[in-house]
Amino acid sequence: VLGSRPLGSVRLRATTTGDSLEIRPRADLAGATVSGIVRLGLAAPHQVEGDLQFRRLALSTIRTWWAQKSADPLPVEAFSEGKLAFRGQGFDALRWQARADVSLLEIKPRAGATGSRIEELGLRNAEPIVIEGTLGDWRISRARLLGHDTNLEIGGKVSLGSKGRFDLRFRGGVDLAILHDFEKDLSAAGTSELDAEVRGPLGDPGLYGRLKLVNASLYFSGVPNGIDKANGTVFFDRHRATIESLTAQTGGGTISLSGFLGFGGADTVYRLQATANQVRVRYPEGFSTTANATLNLTGTAGRSLLGGTVRVSRSSINTR
Repeated sequence: VLGSRPLGSVRLRATTTGDSLEIRPRADLAGATVSGIVRLGLAAPHQVEGDLQFRRLALSTIRTWWAQKSADPLPVEAFSEGKLAFRGQGFDALRWQARADVSLLEIKPRAGATGSRIEELGLRNAEPIVIEGTLGDWRISRARLLGHDTNLEIGGKVSLGSKGRFDLRFRGGVDLAILHDFEKDLSAAGTSELDAEVRGPLGDPGLYGRLKLVNASLYFSGVPNGIDKANGTVFFDRHRATIESLTAQTGGGTISLSGFLGFGGADTVYRLQATANQVRVRYPEGFSTTANATLNLTGTAGRSLLGGTVRVSRSSINTR
């Protein structure tokens, strides 16, 4: 137990020979298993060396160990398998030199996320991932993930300890359908170009960078018209996505969109502006309206306001 959070169970078999202690651990931690051998010098300078193997080690488990407070579940889960070798002196474990060879890294939407194409959106490493540094400060030397319409290169570092944080960079093409797992009111399709960083504390990291859309499709829950053939750029700044020069087709017409969405809090925040030209909207049921418009959407997912001007060029009603 760490604080009040249960972690799992650990079994240790330790034997001494002269001034050397040999430990053979086996840990079962939230579905993950860790086993191997650790040798410790009982006399100064207390030389330490170890080789461990890990299976099904989850990102959520690691986050629980170092998060300073209870945090909302991450939108994705990651599992890894591989081996860890470390060497050092003394008992400050976070300073020991280490190398991890990750044979398997699998990332997929969190279980229970409705509407997710979990198998299609899953990512896996294309080759073994090498991570080097110390037990308290890891640097990713080589990492590439592949998935459905996704090819990502990852670099950067993860610092653990009491001030643990992410400093990771992601570059490559991404299947936009994964956006649904960050914002449940948004369904997306198509591919994009991502150049972004994840930075900040382990318990509350922020997203920074840009996402370029090429012929993308976006549909918001509760909005009668979706967006198709969208082209433009979205910039991320921590928990905010700013839309710049986004053009698309909807309802047989064209639309340009700007503004921002705030995410990561208790509710999604909208401040969006749209200009529409000859767009047909079928709402409410039985009504069809073609119009030009300049609109603003402000508020939150739970309480928002739509305002602006609509010039109707055609309207029809089917009473059935």
